[in-house]
Amino acid sequence: MELISKEFPGIHALTDVNFALDRGEAAALVGENGAGKSTLMKILCGLYQPTKGRIYLDGNEIYFHNPNDAKRAGVLMIHQEISLVQDFTVAENIFLGSLPRKRGLVDWKKLNEEAREQMEKLGYDLDPTVPVRHLSIARQQMIEICRGIALGAKILAFDEPISSLTEKEVEILFANISRLRREGLGIIYISHKMEEIKQISDKIYVLRDGKNSGEFITTRTEMSQIISAMIGRTIENYYYRSERKQGETVLEVVQLSQADTFRDITFQVRAEES
Repeated sequence: MELISKEFPGIHALTDVNFALDRGEAAALVGENGAGKSTLMKILCGLYQPTKGRIYLDGNEIYFHNPNDAKRAGVLMIHQEISLVQDFTVAENIFLGSLPRKRGLVDWKKLNEEAREQMEKLGYDLDPTVPVRHLSIARQQMIEICRGIALGAKILAFDEPISSLTEKEVEILFANISRLRREGLGIIYISHKMEEIKQISDKIYVLRDGKNSGEFITTRTEMSQIISAMIGRTIENYYYRSERKQGETVLEVVQLSQADTFRDITFQVRAEES
C-alpha cells in the first residue's frame, strides 16, 4: 500500500500511509484509537476506496471496488465480530456463495467432503454438518479462517482477534496463524496488546493521527519504542501525576466476595482522589 490517503467530510483519516507485507510474514498494525488502523484495513479489504494512493498485490497494481473484489484477489478480513450465519452448518458457512451443485441442486455430500478436506488441511477436527451456533467463538474463528483458505486467500487480516477468547483458545489461534504463515500466507494483526504483538509478529507498523509513525523489526525493538511511536512522547511523560493531597477515607471495601464472581476484594477511596 503506497501513499494511501483517505478523506471524509471534514476529516483527514489517513495521510500518505505506506504498508508492505511479504509472503509468510506477520505484520502487526498498532496505534491508539482513532489512529487510522481500521480505515487502512477497510481500504485494503475493499470496504472503502482511497482518496489517493495505490495498492499492489504480487507486484501488480489493483483497485478494489468492494469486498468481493478483495476476496476474489485473495484478501480477507477476520473481524472481531463473527460474521458467520449462525443457523447454517460449518460446511455451508465455509462455502457460502459458492456451494457445489449437481443438477441444479446443492450437492450436500460433496459440500461436506470438501469442507472436511479444508479443515483437515489446517488441522481442524469439526463435524461439517453442525450448525455453527453450537460452537465456541474460537471454533467459529477457525471456520472463518477455513472460509478464507477456501476462497484462495493470500492475505488474512485479523482485527483484535483474541478479545473474547480464553487462554487455551488463544493458543489454538496462534498455532493456526503459524501454520498459515508456513504455507505462505501473509498475516496482518491488529492489536493493542504488546506481549501478543511481540509473540506473533515479524515487524510492526505504528500509526498516529492517520500517518506512519514508525516501522520496526519486532525482535530488535523494545516495547517502549512502540509505545513512544504510538503516543508521540516517551512513556515516562505519558501520565500526569497530580500534586493534590489525599483527604480522608470516604469509601472502604474489605474482603468483599460474591460466589463464582470475585473474592476478597479490598480497597479504599479518599477525598480528592481518583
